[in-house]
Amino acid sequence: MTIKEAKAILKPLGMTLRKRDGEYRVNFRGGSEPTAYFTDCLIDAVETAQAIARGSTQERHAPTSR
Repeated sequence: MTIKEAKAILKPLGMTLRKRDGEYRVNFRGGSEPTAYFTDCLIDAVETAQAIARGSTQERHAPTSR
């Protein structure tokens, strides 16, 4: 997988991917440093970003108990 392909996968999920100094950084679009995830493996970055996005979506749409 290329970084371009990875970005195309993550963009619709509202996630960003950057590479700097051999490390990949994934985060929510507009996210702050505490919510970022760092790894040296592109596949790990994509899989983790997908899991984060799924968790974020589930939290927003989870039924509330009263």
